[in-house]
Amino acid sequence: MDTSGCMPHAVSYDQGYNVTVVEDAATTRDAEFNDMIVPANHVHAAFMSALGFAYGKIVKADEYLK
Repeated sequence: MDTSGCMPHAVSYDQGYNVTVVEDAATTRDAEFNDMIVPANHVHAAFMSALGFAYGKIVKADEYLK
């Protein structure tokens, strides 16, 4: 799944669901903003940070599969 595709998790949270995002099961690509290239790892980190702050739990795959 593309990292930006994780945003529906925010909607799920708003509807009362407990949300867990497996962060290393998502990926993304470089983005452009204001004529600046934002590296994919920064895009991913920003999305995960925002989701974890406001909408749910962020875990790695090995933790999720325990």
